[in-house]
Amino acid sequence: TAFQQDCAKKKQDVLATIHSSEEAIIAQKAKLFDEIVSNQTTPRAIGQRARLLRELIASQGGPEIVK
Repeated sequence: TAFQQDCAKKKQDVLATIHSSEEAIIAQKAKLFDEIVSNQTTPRAIGQRARLLRELIASQGGPEIVK
């Protein structure tokens, strides 16, 4: 029916929006990661790099790494 088609279209739109939002977040984290890597070698920055990398791996569906 037209209603079912409309629902299916809306579902696709929502999933596409979620996917593009996730990609934007990953790109933002990667940019931040690059900035930290290129600018800092202090212990705090090294800790931030490790945390960002863990988050990035987890956000890609990789294994959840515990501190």
